[in-house]
Amino acid sequence: MVLREPGDNLDMVQLIHDVRVVKAIDASGGAYGTCSVINDTDCCGDCTNDLAEAWEFPNMVSGKGESGYITKARIESETESITPKLTLYLFKQEPTPADLVRLADGSINNSPCATNIADYIGKIDWPALETIGTESYSNQTVPASTGTFRLPFRCAPTSRNLYGILVSRDAFTQTAGDDIIITLTVEEMAVREN
Repeated sequence: MVLREPGDNLDMVQLIHDVRVVKAIDASGGAYGTCSVINDTDCCGDCTNDLAEAWEFPNMVSGKGESGYITKARIESETESITPKLTLYLFKQEPTPADLVRLADGSINNSPCATNIADYIGKIDWPALETIGTESYSNQTVPASTGTFRLPFRCAPTSRNLYGILVSRDAFTQTAGDDIIITLTVEEMAVREN
């Protein structure tokens, strides 16, 4: 809550912007099964470099620890003619080293779990992708259960970012090295000088 003094020049403004993240998917293990993690590397701690990391969505809000709403979520795959249902689990903190095995491409998802449940914000379930032009695509704007899509979140006190784990709900084959692009539309209220 912002307290305003008479004569101050502050206004509440609605900010809407897109946060776009692109990853070239590893997919070297072949077809994904149900509940498989989809990521850009299958390295989970035995490698000296290139450890698996969560999908990082930077600058979700204008200040550290602030809150907002995700009002639209779009996912695209460079691989043509794939139709899986996918889920993005979102967290306010970057996963700890204990979570690295959960982030490796092709591993079985077990998040949210005891080590990260306190940071869990919610999930985005995409219906089956469809081919539009030369890419597979899905858009989440109006889930049937609520009539609108509005996922509230608050970033960690020291961050403006959110972190995600992308998981398959259907078996499918992604072409190794092809991109998956996730775009989140964010709405926040912010105080600005007028």
